[in-house]
Parts: sequence; C-alpha cells; structure tokens
Amino acid sequence: MTHPGVNPDPLESLLEPKPTPLSPWAGWLIWGSLAMVAWGGMTLVKPAWVTFPAAQFSRHLVISPLVMEGGDPYLRALMRTISASEANTAQPYHVIYGGQYVEDLSQHPNRCVIIKAGPNRGNCSTASGRYQFLNTTWAEKARQYHPHQFLRWQNYSFEPQYQDQVLYRWLADSQAWGI
Repeated sequence: MTHPGVNPDPLESLLEPKPTPLSPWAGWLIWGSLAMVAWGGMTLVKPAWVTFPAAQFSRHLVISPLVMEGGDPYLRALMRTISASEANTAQPYHVIYGGQYVEDLSQHPNRCVIIKAGPNRGNCSTASGRYQFLNTTWAEKARQYHPHQFLRWQNYSFEPQYQDQVLYRWLADSQAWGI
C-alpha cells in the first residue's frame, strides 16, 4: 500500500527530473564574476551551465548485473559505475569501442577501431568489454590478476567472468593504488 506523497521506491526519486532554480543573487554573482574576469579585454561568454536546464535522467537506465558473484559490495558498485559509462548496452561484455559487438571472447578482441571525434580523432582504439580494456591494459592486468595467470604462454580468456575478476582484483589491490 502506498501513501499519498510517499514514493515507494527510494531510487525512483533520484530519477525524477527536478527543476534547478537559480536565485537572482546567484545570477548577479555569476555575471559579476565573469565581468571581472573579462575586464582585461577578454570576451564575456555566458557559461553553458547557466544557459541550459539541468540534465534529465532516463527512467529506462538499466545497468546489467555483474556475472561475478560475491565480493565487496563497494567494489561491485564501483565496477557497475565504471561499466555504466563505458559499456551501457544490453551486452556489455561483448561490446567494442564504437558500439560493435564480438562473439568470440576466448581472448581480448584487439580490434583497431578508428576514433572519429575528439582529440584522438584518426587514431584507433582497441577498447573492449564491459570495462573497455585496451588490449595493452588487458595484457598487463590479466598477467597480474587473471585467475589463470600461470598460463603466461597463452592469451588470457576475455570471457565475462574473467573481465569481472581481473577488474575486481585490480581494484581490490591496495598496492596498485598506492594505499
């Protein structure tokens, strides 16, 4: 039973778009600060965050569950956060840079996809999988954290469970992060 004015799903309230009013004083402070910066002959430009409304969140955002089970819930949340921005697709473990998919995950796909926009335009990216590992990063981290790391003469499996395990072990390694 729901009560009027009470949202039964606490996450639902995070997804509801809310207006973000800007007080008149805040507007004057912003413009005054920009005017002082522009005093030296620089062009006064209205920042985008003043012009555009707050971002609207999709009510259909679904992050696929991890294949890996168990582990520290905070690290698992971090893994899902990384994958939400890197591979927010229906098949996150099979996606490669640019949105194409691969079936064979017996090893890192290592496909060079040309970057079409941004500062690296014209270069290529080998980013693949749920966490968009570059082939060089995968080779390095799999050598350290893959459960079958003793198989140094073979390419490491890029199957979903290994993508999760390698990233989890890397995130959990305090020495890797200098802490």
